[in-house]
Amino acid sequence: MYEHETFEHNGLTVRIVADEDGGNPREWDNLGVLLTVGGAAQDGYGDAPGRFTIPEWYAATNAAGTLDERGLSKEAFARWARLNLGATVILPVYLTVGNYDTISVGALSDERPCAGFIFDTARTRELTGAPVESIERQLENEVKEYDAFLTGNVVGYEVVRKQTCNLGHVHEEHVNSCWGFLIVDQERDMEYVRSEARAAADGYEHETPDATASPRIVVVLEGGLVQAVIADQAGVEITTLDYDTDGCDEQELADAVMVPQSPNSVTGEAYDPEPGFLTHWDAEHNPGDVDKILTAPEHGPVDTAAV
Repeated sequence: MYEHETFEHNGLTVRIVADEDGGNPREWDNLGVLLTVGGAAQDGYGDAPGRFTIPEWYAATNAAGTLDERGLSKEAFARWARLNLGATVILPVYLTVGNYDTISVGALSDERPCAGFIFDTARTRELTGAPVESIERQLENEVKEYDAFLTGNVVGYEVVRKQTCNLGHVHEEHVNSCWGFLIVDQERDMEYVRSEARAAADGYEHETPDATASPRIVVVLEGGLVQAVIADQAGVEITTLDYDTDGCDEQELADAVMVPQSPNSVTGEAYDPEPGFLTHWDAEHNPGDVDKILTAPEHGPVDTAAV
C-alpha cells in the first residue's frame, strides 16, 4: 500500500495512504448521467443502465452511437437528450487511454471526437435537488471525481498508537481510519484529509490509570530467571525473593539475606530463617503488553514474538 505521508498528532501516528479499494463515484446518486459509446462503453466506462429505464438506455446509446456511424453532430445528441430526457446541460467527455486512463469534459463546439456525454435529466435533478445555476459546475466536478478514481487518486487515513514492548518490538493499536477521499485538487483535498485525520486523532482519549486501582504486574521468566517486569501503571516497584541457593559458593551466599519464616499454621512450630536473594525491579510502564499477556488464550503457549 503506497504511503503518501506520515505525521504525529496528539501523541499518535497518522498515515495517509493510497486507497486501492476506493469506491467508484459513478455508483453514487449523481446529478449527471455519464454515457459512453463505442469502445469506451465496452471497456466499462460510464454509468450502469440503471440510471435510465431500459428503453431510455437503449435509445440514448443508439442516439449517441450514431455520431460516428451517421456523422451526426454533438448538437444532434444534445437536442435528442433535451427533448427525450429533459436534459438542460450536455457536456461531451473525452477519454485518453494509457497507463492510467483519464477522462475530461469539453464543449459541444469542440471538434474532437468524443467518447460520450455527461448530462442531467429531469429525474436526476429531482433526485439531487440541484440548483439550475450550478448544474454545469456539478457535472464538471463529477467527471473530475471519476478521473481521480480512474487514475488512482483515492486516499484514506489511518490513526494508530505505537508502543514498544519489553522485547523491543513496536506494536500498533488501531485508533481510527477513514477511506475513499478523491483527490481532485491536490493541495486543497489533501489538506482536507489531513484536517479530518487530525480531528480523529484529537478525539482519542489517552488512557490514564485509576490512582485508586491496584496495578496489574507481569513478571517475565525464562529458564526460571526473571527477564523483565511490566505493569499497567507508572512508578511500580517490586522485589523478588529467590530461595534457590543450591550451588552457591560462600562469596555468593554473602549477598544473601536471612528471611524469617512463618511458623507452622497447625503446630505453631517455629522455623529457622532461610537464605535468599532479593532483587529490586522498576517495572516498565507498558499497559498494552500487560493487556495482551493477561488476555492470552488459557491453553497453549503464548507467542512472545507477537508481544
